[in-house]
Amino acid sequence: MTQAISTREGWSAFVSESLDKPIPITRAELDALSPGDRAMNREARKQFMIRGPVVNTAQFAAIETEILRRLMLNQYKSHGKLGVIVSGEPNIGKTTVSGHAKLPIGGAVSSGRRNTAVN
Repeated sequence: MTQAISTREGWSAFVSESLDKPIPITRAELDALSPGDRAMNREARKQFMIRGPVVNTAQFAAIETEILRRLMLNQYKSHGKLGVIVSGEPNIGKTTVSGHAKLPIGGAVSSGRRNTAVN
């Protein structure tokens, strides 16, 4: 990914990106790799762990469902639109779950510190 996620295009690319799970290899296969191939394998594993899996917990599903429900209700309201505040400790996936809900263009995620345009 080369675009900044602070732009609409960058955020869209970030949330739609899918990473392939690295193929597990044995210690013997790892030892047989050239130093360059070993570095590429290590980098692929690191990138997958950093940006790859999203664990769909019950809390994740509940937040996603509520966001989608509010979006559906807001489609038919002319004023007084409903919002969702997702709060919690750092690094627990608040932005991830909000982005995973596939908000329409113009939707916003508020963390209390900033507003981030989503999709």
